[in-house]
Amino acid sequence: MSANFAVAGSPPPVPRHARHRGDVDLDLLSEPTPGTYSSEDFHSDGDTVPSVLQWLAPEPELMQALVIDPDRESRFYLRAKLAMADFLLTDDAATGGEALYLLKTRRYQLVIMDLDLPDIEGWQLAAKVGAAVGRPALADSMILTRHKLSWLDELRARRVGAVHCLRKPLHPVELGQMLRTLR
Repeated sequence: MSANFAVAGSPPPVPRHARHRGDVDLDLLSEPTPGTYSSEDFHSDGDTVPSVLQWLAPEPELMQALVIDPDRESRFYLRAKLAMADFLLTDDAATGGEALYLLKTRRYQLVIMDLDLPDIEGWQLAAKVGAAVGRPALADSMILTRHKLSWLDELRARRVGAVHCLRKPLHPVELGQMLRTLR
């Protein structure tokens, strides 16, 4: 059982028998209703309706991130945390080879990388991503992760250009705050 309610400013409801047969009277749908704008509404002095140019304005640049981690659940978790921090375009890679391919095809604002990769030494990939002498960085910011981190690893991470080095499992509040500051 369904009910049709008339809403002010909406077109009249299409009869049930017409919906199923496809013989809708298009003139009924194009008749002006009390909430419809006319062309005079757009050209008045006190115009509150956005102009067409405002509607066509480009979207602000979306932040892109790359997650490199052999663990599928970790990649999924990091993608969710990145989406919550407005990194809406996020790619992920399970291996260093996949990551290198993606880094050659796109420019990322952030790379989050686990140092324990199955095919490439993590420090070598981190050095390629970070800025080196005479070569720009492949990403604006880099965060390195690992289950066992020493103070020497943290020092080495800074040397290859990482902004943060985090011990796994990642602390959700700390990670969220860090991502918001990088935005």
